[in-house]
Amino acid sequence: MKKNKLFSILCVSLGLMLVYSCEKEEPTEVTVNTRATITGIVEGNIDLTNDFRIEETEIGGEVIVDTIPEITNERLEGVRIFARYNTSQLTTVVDPNHTYTDRVAEAVTNEEGRYTIQIPAGVRNVTVVMSGNDLEIDRIIEPGVTERTTFTTADQSISVTQNVNRFVDFTYFPN
Repeated sequence: MKKNKLFSILCVSLGLMLVYSCEKEEPTEVTVNTRATITGIVEGNIDLTNDFRIEETEIGGEVIVDTIPEITNERLEGVRIFARYNTSQLTTVVDPNHTYTDRVAEAVTNEEGRYTIQIPAGVRNVTVVMSGNDLEIDRIIEPGVTERTTFTTADQSISVTQNVNRFVDFTYFPN
């Protein structure tokens, strides 16, 4: 009887140790060695003097000149472009009680209005919100006349995975 009681206590103790010694898997941010590349062109209509084209038509020996409106966007240099993603998309186990942080990658457009940003991305989709800073530009209204104008662009949401190249262009509009 003593042995049965001792054996029962031992079994219950071992059972409790097994149940309570199991560790819950903690969410971990994975070091992602692969990248997604996001490139694009940034432009805006900052010169109103080239927003038309001249068209000549000959009718009955007479040349008729028409001015046809045509918006022309110029490439913008020095614009800051941002790619924001959440670190929960780089984890093995997502814990709803854990606070994951947003990370932001940034690039500045070159003289051709081009930018390139690389962000960590694995086999799972990573949602990236692309945005650009607001611009204060002296917009050319007519030759020799400028007007200080604020330009903005819309955010764009994309999805990327490892080794993917995505193209995201931005067009800035006056506010």
